[in-house]
Amino acid sequence: MSSTATPEPEPRTLRTVRRKRHDDSLRTAPRRKRSKISEDSFVARGEEGQYEGTGDANGHALAGGRKVSGPMNGDSNHQYLNGNLVVRGGRKSTATRTGRSDGAQVLTQNANYTIKSLPSTPRELKRAGNEFRGTLSVSTGQALAVTRGQAFIWDYTSHATVTHPRMFDVPFSVKDADPLPFGALVTAGTSVETGLLLMSAAAGHVVFHESIERAASMGLFQERKPGVEGTITGVFNGEHVTALTAADSAGFIVTFDSGRIAHLTLRDMQGKVRIQAQFLRAGSQVKTSIFDSIKGALGAAAWKMDSATVRTRAAGQRGQTQVVAITEQADMKVWEVDWSGRSAWTGSISFRNQLVDELRRSYSGETQGQAEQLAVLDYAFVEQQQASDAVEVHTVAADKPLEVLLLLRVGHVGQQHHYLCEMSLGGTSAVIKQMHSVSSYQSTGTKTSAAKLVLPRPGHTAVIIFEDAIVVAALIRPESADPEAQFHGDESYIAPQPFQGAIYLRSDKGFAFTGVESEDTRSAVASCCVFVQGTGLMRITVNDSTEDPGLSQISTKSKIEQAVFFGVLPDNALDLSRYEKKTRTQPELETAVLAISHEILTMQTSMIPSSLVSIEDHLARRAKALNTLIAHVRSSYPPLSRETTWRLLWDGERLAAGQALWQVSEKHKAIARSEERPRPTLLHECVRMLQDTEYTAVKQLDSSDEQVRQMFVLQLAHLDKILCHAYSVVDDLTEEGERPLAFILRLASEADDIWISVLETALRFRVENAELYGLQSDTMPEGILTEDAAYIKIPEFWTSGQTMMKSITLLTKLAGQISESAYEAETEDLCSKVAMENAQLVQLTCHIYEERIHWDRSRGTQRYVAEAEALQEKAVKTRTEQLRELVGIGQLPAALHLAEKYRDMCNLTTMIVDEATYLRQSFVETGEVSKEVVKPRMDENAARIGRYFRKFGDEFGNAMFDYGLMTGNAGDFFRNAQEDWGKYLKTWLRADPARAKLCWINDVIAEKDYAHASEMLTVVATAQEDSLWSKEVELSLAKLNLLAASPINPTSTDKRPMATLIESELLITSTQRRVYAYLLPEIHAAIDPSAELEIALELYARTTRKYHPTLYAQLENTLGKVVSHIALSLEELIDALTLMDRYDTRDPDTSLHESAFYLALQLLNVNWPHLDSDRADYLLRLIWKRVYVSTNWGTLNRNHESRPEEETHDLLRNTPLYHTIMLGTEDLLFTQGHTTILDPPDVLGAGSSAADLAYLQYGADWLAGVIKDNESMDRTLLSAIEKYKCAEWTTECKRLALADLEIHPEAEAADRQAEEEAEAGMETSTNGHGPGKGVAGEWEGDEEREEYVLEESEGEEGEDAVRVDDRWARVREGDSPNWAVKIEDDGEETEQAAGSEVEDEEGEEVEDVSMGED
Repeated sequence: MSSTATPEPEPRTLRTVRRKRHDDSLRTAPRRKRSKISEDSFVARGEEGQYEGTGDANGHALAGGRKVSGPMNGDSNHQYLNGNLVVRGGRKSTATRTGRSDGAQVLTQNANYTIKSLPSTPRELKRAGNEFRGTLSVSTGQALAVTRGQAFIWDYTSHATVTHPRMFDVPFSVKDADPLPFGALVTAGTSVETGLLLMSAAAGHVVFHESIERAASMGLFQERKPGVEGTITGVFNGEHVTALTAADSAGFIVTFDSGRIAHLTLRDMQGKVRIQAQFLRAGSQVKTSIFDSIKGALGAAAWKMDSATVRTRAAGQRGQTQVVAITEQADMKVWEVDWSGRSAWTGSISFRNQLVDELRRSYSGETQGQAEQLAVLDYAFVEQQQASDAVEVHTVAADKPLEVLLLLRVGHVGQQHHYLCEMSLGGTSAVIKQMHSVSSYQSTGTKTSAAKLVLPRPGHTAVIIFEDAIVVAALIRPESADPEAQFHGDESYIAPQPFQGAIYLRSDKGFAFTGVESEDTRSAVASCCVFVQGTGLMRITVNDSTEDPGLSQISTKSKIEQAVFFGVLPDNALDLSRYEKKTRTQPELETAVLAISHEILTMQTSMIPSSLVSIEDHLARRAKALNTLIAHVRSSYPPLSRETTWRLLWDGERLAAGQALWQVSEKHKAIARSEERPRPTLLHECVRMLQDTEYTAVKQLDSSDEQVRQMFVLQLAHLDKILCHAYSVVDDLTEEGERPLAFILRLASEADDIWISVLETALRFRVENAELYGLQSDTMPEGILTEDAAYIKIPEFWTSGQTMMKSITLLTKLAGQISESAYEAETEDLCSKVAMENAQLVQLTCHIYEERIHWDRSRGTQRYVAEAEALQEKAVKTRTEQLRELVGIGQLPAALHLAEKYRDMCNLTTMIVDEATYLRQSFVETGEVSKEVVKPRMDENAARIGRYFRKFGDEFGNAMFDYGLMTGNAGDFFRNAQEDWGKYLKTWLRADPARAKLCWINDVIAEKDYAHASEMLTVVATAQEDSLWSKEVELSLAKLNLLAASPINPTSTDKRPMATLIESELLITSTQRRVYAYLLPEIHAAIDPSAELEIALELYARTTRKYHPTLYAQLENTLGKVVSHIALSLEELIDALTLMDRYDTRDPDTSLHESAFYLALQLLNVNWPHLDSDRADYLLRLIWKRVYVSTNWGTLNRNHESRPEEETHDLLRNTPLYHTIMLGTEDLLFTQGHTTILDPPDVLGAGSSAADLAYLQYGADWLAGVIKDNESMDRTLLSAIEKYKCAEWTTECKRLALADLEIHPEAEAADRQAEEEAEAGMETSTNGHGPGKGVAGEWEGDEEREEYVLEESEGEEGEDAVRVDDRWARVREGDSPNWAVKIEDDGEETEQAAGSEVEDEEGEEVEDVSMGED
């Protein structure tokens, strides 16, 4: 029989007549009877009668008569019962007959094919790197492997590893660089003996042992060698053997790499052993001259032809064999040889062109040229089913054609594709019947010339062995489930394609294919064996996929199952993670993965045996399968959706939780059995309730232990129901009140263990395996996602369902009550255990609430958002109650830890302050002995409070001191705080300026830090105080504290900035007092503050109200604060001084007629160091801008040239500009201060841009109004500059002020001395302030000023009444203030108020030059 082709019926000869009488079988009758195959011998996976090992459901019979059935799951030690239930014992069922197992390990299995690793391979051949060449003798059931030094022969059908194979030394030397030698097992005639043929691939040496039995008994080291040696003559230098093909009784056909073919016979004409060989020559290769001899002497290169693939088959006459060789270039050559060594050339045919033309149709456009790159790699005969035992010979010249299957390689290097071509060759014609593209395999290298093709009987599927993969390709298109579907006119109809599948070798351990042989199974299952370097012999069995259209491809689920359950085998040579995935859709992938995961969880898969004796091992194996599943899918397929990922993670959580629960169950069971009266555990009762209340398609068992075991195998998907039943049982028994408290306490302890073990394990599994599942562990630090967005598109969590949330809340409360009520001496330890576990339950309750709240919020609908808000309130309330209950059962540290963890400052401060209060009272009330016990606890509590202050800072301090204020005894609390937590109280008080009022008191009383007290008082006065009187008092106290902080040198450099700030703020308050004194004579008769404001606005805001509405509203607010004694800011006070209308009052001490703008500049000068440079510059420009706008430039310019100089000077001396320059120059404000005199062009645009006003944080509408009013002033000032020589008058005003100061130096000096003496006399009431050089005088209080004004009014009642009434009459009649002047224009007098428009000499309207325009 051929070593690589399907065996042919042997021709009838003298040596085979007797053998043919037994239906062409080598088996004896008894053996055949023993191996008879019936339908009862095959049992489907998972059904009754499954093999004790892991038998293949599709066993097959070998030619030798042995029944072979492969393992189901690769484990021969598994024990099965008739159902799925895991039992403790290993008793075998006797009700059903079991089949025999071949002990083979399944490497991969699906509905189309099964690959097993046969156990018989000797260990020597499984070593990594051990090269060998293998072949089979199917008729004898023996295998041969030839290495460089030895030949191994063993029974490959053995069910165990052959530890002592027959070993023969290779009788010739083989270099490491030489190819491996060839070998073959030889059987001939009626002899039952098997011979051994060994051949050198490099030198052509041949050794033949006629009987391996005799050779083994005689020994190869005796002087008489049992084998016959010979040499193939005519082998060229460098020519190597590439194949050794059996030719039945005609011997062997030897193929060389040069393309030459030799016929090797092992016996002579008399039947004696003799090695002879001759080269087969085609008609054109017969030597006819001396030149042929010379060509032979030149070596193999001179005779180099296309490499060829040789197959043999029996010819028509007895003893004759047909040799068919097909070259790479698609040339077929045929010879006939016989056992005597004679050979005859019968013809040849070339069919390359037909193949190229056919392949061109598979390419389009420019790629059609690849069809020219064609090579035939291998071929096989396609056997035809015969109706009788008669043998029909198909030759080239015969009437009936020869059917062959070709393996083709097409395309350039790197772009090569493979095809299977069925051809019919007859006469001189070649007909292509069918072309199959090998699309399932993608070559990773260029050594595809080593590919081998076998077509095992019955011929429905071809097996291709590439360098790194096995391809199983069906040759017949499967029948459609709907034969008429193709006629329905549906363009989307796709006919089922023949099945193809590629199985790759692992590339990391040096595995390689070294040989392949077909097996004759005499059934519908095709089978072949493959030799693999590094692992031994594999068997591939392929089912007929033509009968079922669903077998046209392997489902995604099946492929993933193969990788998960078989790919993890440590000695599996197959790489099951490499699959073509381009046809898999994402929904199909995710459905398959979820189905596999759920089947593993619920043990609905047949890939894992359910009969493992140990539940612990059973759960571990399932957990490993789930880990392998997600790892394989993530590494080999596109990313899964978030929903699918979480569903897979939940299955893993449940299985991990089941493992933890099993350990708890065993512990509870041991405790229950050790009691005087053994009782069932709580878990037994929960499982019983689960089977009573939940529909589960599982077998109901009477034994409670078996029910529990069944739950761990089949019902882990219902873990949440188990937990809820645990609470229900304890609650029901507690309400009944018939059981002792000690019994209830034990059940409560078991319930705690069940809940804690399941939930903590599940949450821990999430964190530890997040990266495995493609999730980020930092987004769920304790197994709970912390962001609402992370819950989007995720179904409801099994760990936080409504029932789970309700049950754990009630169990936590119930367990705490039981622990407290059942406390006795004999139950102390158990009560302590339940109390400590109660803290864990509180933690889990918080987790469940948190998870559920996030999930509800992520839904986005109104219903779920409302539910989340309600749950949030309930969670806070529940946590508060549970923390208080923990304190009640002696778990204060745990309660504090939880409050600290969740930053629950309310509960944390309540518990810590109450504990501190309790310890302080205990320390005071107890004796010395008890104090020694309480003092360490007080120190520990104080240290804990310090840690909270450092960790939470203001958050804890606010809550703690707020709680202290709510206790009703704030004074004692803060006194204790100063004594016990002074450092933290100081830190808390100084952390926020809002606490400055308390902080400065603590600084003075407890810390004695007067400098910081001064700073805090300044902060209170400048940033927090509204009352003008309170601000003055606080600034005065700040000044006193600053003096107390530096008694030796009150003006030290480090205190000077604070001192100047205080002085500047005091100046602001004193100036505000002066503004009020200015208003007081007119408003003192008003009945309320509203009337005062109305009078003030009527008298002092007429111009602003008329021309600048937004600034008027601003001035109204400012004057309202003035009459209400509310402290003003710097900007507000400047507005009051520069926007008010100025009247010359009767009291020069209170009049602002001349000094308003000067006082504004004085305020800015003193506050300049404390302002931002841009802010200070803006205010300076704004003040001078309003000075210029307030000056009536028209009066100065009228008749200027004809007016006497002295009169002009008098007019200048009555302008606001002169008064401001004069007072500022006299007070050295412009030479020694920060302020300067700005010229009119320099102040244009002040306050007219958003950038200038940005720091004031006005609203958009208000900002626009202010800018508009300031732009109006800009237009007025610009008109004054352009038409009335404003800049020149400013220069003249400066010169006049300096001249006036020089003329009256003595008078000025006397006046200044008088002022200083007056100020010295008023020092006690004015805090030492004086006007000028940044210091303003402090005026009398409001009440004193009012009394003074009233006294003056009473003394001159009549005169004052007339004066006031006259002034009011003028106001009502619309009379202008004193700075409104008459302007004569062409002999006509017109009254010009500030901001009005007049006509120039040509009669055109001109803009007003004072205070803007209408």
